[in-house]
Amino acid sequence: MSDASKPSWLVKAFCLLVVVYPIFNRYQAPFVNQLTLSEFALLILCLYSFVFVGLMRKRFALPLLVLIAYLLFHIVLDYTQLIGSDLSDSVGTCLRVIFIYAALAVFSRDLFDRIFAIRALSIVAVVVAAYGLLQVYASSAGIVLTTYIPFLTIMGDLNMDIEIANKVNFGLKYRCQSILNEPAALCCYLILPLILCLFPEGKGNSDSRPRYLFAVFFSLVCFVSASSTGIIAVCAVWLAFALFGKQSSKGAKAEKGAIIVVSVLLIAMVAAYSGILEYFINRTFGGGISGSTRFYALGDMFSESDTLYGVLFGAGLQETTNYLPGFARTYFCLGLVGLVVFIAYFAYIFKNAGLQGRMVVAFFVVLNVGTEILLGNFAVYYLAFAISDSADVQESSERGLDGIRYRPEVLHDA
Repeated sequence: MSDASKPSWLVKAFCLLVVVYPIFNRYQAPFVNQLTLSEFALLILCLYSFVFVGLMRKRFALPLLVLIAYLLFHIVLDYTQLIGSDLSDSVGTCLRVIFIYAALAVFSRDLFDRIFAIRALSIVAVVVAAYGLLQVYASSAGIVLTTYIPFLTIMGDLNMDIEIANKVNFGLKYRCQSILNEPAALCCYLILPLILCLFPEGKGNSDSRPRYLFAVFFSLVCFVSASSTGIIAVCAVWLAFALFGKQSSKGAKAEKGAIIVVSVLLIAMVAAYSGILEYFINRTFGGGISGSTRFYALGDMFSESDTLYGVLFGAGLQETTNYLPGFARTYFCLGLVGLVVFIAYFAYIFKNAGLQGRMVVAFFVVLNVGTEILLGNFAVYYLAFAISDSADVQESSERGLDGIRYRPEVLHDA
């Protein structure tokens, strides 16, 4: 497909949708109550692109085809194993996951301007992080700020503002979540721009240097949120930067080392003096790993999937009674086969991506140890940057550019 057939507004619309996808996934779509606002917008872009741009002709990578084929096969299995609401829940969720991953693969390879998307994400992430800090400041004065965007219809019956107010009135510690579903979701949102800040891909320009100020800011907000998953992930990102972050000169390496030390000391001081560090240790390790909020149901998961069918194919993508993180939930719902096909797809993206894309995939995997983002909206948010990076690497190889990354120019309207 030639660049002339790609309208610039469509490219920018998809990039912006990726950036705000987890934020607007909390709201109900107009006219179709079963879809979130983010899913509805992605569906509209898909329909337009298939009809007017011809993206239907694009081929999928083999690992993705295997993933989609398995999910379709699992729908057939669901009809033989489940009934009633469990059946409709599992089939509906399977179709949702197929839609997300198929649309993500097509758009990310053909309609994703990484430079524009990264700049847009930087702006939105700063606003999201700043509002999180404002929530903490307001809570100290007894004011609980809303976590919702005005005039949008909330998806589902649960109003998080009411839940948060009840917890505060009960005397529990206030934890900011900005305009996301929970503190862990806020951290999941900020980890991606943190990675993009510390692992830039520009060469010979201002985009080639790590943006330390933004990185420290995003890290600080993750610590303030007191999310165990977020704090561990932030530490892991900085450790990965210390080990794998590229610098072109000895002076730049020394600067990186100094900034890492200062950043760690600054964040540690804030965490210690605010009581966040003590809260994090008690919440994460007080009851042991299996007793913490993210892992308490792992024992029940294995005991409930003790048949050969359960081990291989899972219980279906129905709602679970207890909370299960991403990989645990995938195993429980889709079985060992489902877990393997997902891991194979992530490995394919990782293998074909550059350093930045590999870091995005790696930390998407890390986050799924403690959160359930693998089967939800954050897959669009993270993997769009990794898949597009993989596409850039492959196109560079095909053009014989000796490792120089292909960067599409800003597209013009057809």
